[in-house]
Amino acid sequence: MARRAARGDHAQPSQYLRSLPPLTRRLVRYIVGFGVGVAVGLAPYLGTLKVPLFRPLLSLYPAALQNTMIATSAAAMGILAVAIQWYGGARGTDRWLKRWFAGSLAAAIIGLALLIALHALFVQRIQIERGADEVSFVIGLSRSAACPCAREVSDSMCIQQVTLDEAEIARCWGDRAIRLASVALIFSYLLATGSFGVIVGLLLLRDETGTERGGRR
Repeated sequence: MARRAARGDHAQPSQYLRSLPPLTRRLVRYIVGFGVGVAVGLAPYLGTLKVPLFRPLLSLYPAALQNTMIATSAAAMGILAVAIQWYGGARGTDRWLKRWFAGSLAAAIIGLALLIALHALFVQRIQIERGADEVSFVIGLSRSAACPCAREVSDSMCIQQVTLDEAEIARCWGDRAIRLASVALIFSYLLATGSFGVIVGLLLLRDETGTERGGRR
């Protein structure tokens, strides 16, 4: 019974996908293809898959940065793949579609850059269980006078000293500052992912428009 239930749970996403309208199904496949497929195909180049006699550029960076760099570089490669696909067949595209694509592409790049910058400023990773796992916390730009940590103590060491208690972390960096940082992180994430969805949707819309024009001829 447990096996059957598990199989049913795994089958649910594909069942939901089949229930969507045809154009929406294609949009989902495009987003997954460009957002996931490109990163999977480039796994050896990005450094997520070890290849004998090959050391990726990622190996030059500290291990603390590698997870962030893999995620952001995969997103950047997905955006690049959509842009190449678009400009490879942009001739004959409606002017309004070109304007929308250029603006949305700029928004996706800006959103990704903002996400990288805000993550570096406001997210602090802490290793737990002797480095076997990591947890992340949102912090502010500076610690308040109410924080028990000494000024010379690093942010990561300070969080470990306050026993990973979110209430204590809010006391150190300020509850309002942490909320503002959280909002900025959420909006930068939505800008990056939403803009990526828009450029993929515009690519799909251009393909559909071209198919309709070809059928009319």
